[in-house]
Amino acid sequence: MSGDDSQDIVLGQQTDWDDITQRLIGMYDQPAYMRRALRVEDALRGLEQRLAKQRDQQLEPVRRHLRLWLSLVEKLPATPLNLNEGQRHTLDDIMREVLKVRRPLAGQLWLPRWNKILAEIERSVNKFNERWDQFLAIVDLSPVNQRIDEYNANYLLEKECAFRSARAAARGYQPLSHVSRDWLRQLFPPLPSFDRR
Repeated sequence: MSGDDSQDIVLGQQTDWDDITQRLIGMYDQPAYMRRALRVEDALRGLEQRLAKQRDQQLEPVRRHLRLWLSLVEKLPATPLNLNEGQRHTLDDIMREVLKVRRPLAGQLWLPRWNKILAEIERSVNKFNERWDQFLAIVDLSPVNQRIDEYNANYLLEKECAFRSARAAARGYQPLSHVSRDWLRQLFPPLPSFDRR
């Protein structure tokens, strides 16, 4: 065996070990482009969870007044309710969203003291909407948008390195848009405006 042959075998063995190492890494570790996409998903999920938790906390006063309303509705006999159709539907929608209950309000007893409860529901809904809008206006979107920028700048290159083909890497690729305040407001909208007058 010549020196060149032995060198080929050693190089061949080295290449085989490289291939085995790459396969093992592939089985236990995700490629860089996938990790980058997952970082964006994690950042978005974290933002959504923080907003959902904050929204739930801010809804507590509304929830408290709605529970009081429902407890009275359940205790008293049914007579016509002094709310118009639009008001009943709006109150139904708010209860469905905040309390996750579906109870039509038509045919419930009307008492003068309920004016106070309805006034508190109206006030707490309006206050929630105002505070929620103020909160969404100051949410720091830069960490999520930075992840999106990194994804847009590096995803294709990293995928091309993994696939060893620019064409294969570009297939199905769409750059991501920044998270915006409008997107937040669509995801977590204000409560329907309730006007008892």
